[in-house]
Amino acid sequence: EVGRTVSAIRDTNQLLSDAVKIIQSGFDFYLVQIYLVEVNQATILLRAAEGQAAARLLEQGHFLAINTASINGTAVSQKQAVVVPNTTENVRFRPNPLLPDTRSEMAIPLLVADKVIGVLDLQSNVVNTFTEENVPAFTALASQLAVALENAALFSENEKTSTEIKQVLAGTAL
Repeated sequence: EVGRTVSAIRDTNQLLSDAVKIIQSGFDFYLVQIYLVEVNQATILLRAAEGQAAARLLEQGHFLAINTASINGTAVSQKQAVVVPNTTENVRFRPNPLLPDTRSEMAIPLLVADKVIGVLDLQSNVVNTFTEENVPAFTALASQLAVALENAALFSENEKTSTEIKQVLAGTAL
């Protein structure tokens, strides 16, 4: 359902919003987030979230450094999924006071041609919701999402270029 839905959307913000809503409701996760890599390539910015404290995190402009100090930063910097079956037993898990019930977490990089454009973060309030066995399915989902995001960006760029060309042509026709 996620793949079908996101592949048809050309607006990046709508795509991100719809994707987190479908994933969160479809799997009944505590929180689903999508961070995108910032232009500076040093941070990831929360662009969409659904679930516990989602609106508050978005309002705060939540971001993380791309390094191994966090689960999401590690997934981006190492270009591979990070699975934390039990957050109480993992040193990379950084508790957020807005999310006191996170017990299991998985972060999957959004890859396009070996380039990380962001990360899909899934959180559950149940220990062992995420295990290494879940990685292939959610990696496939993250791949579909990454391609849809890239297509939306290309579509937007194409629309902008087309508008600029029309403006130039209209100016020369006068």
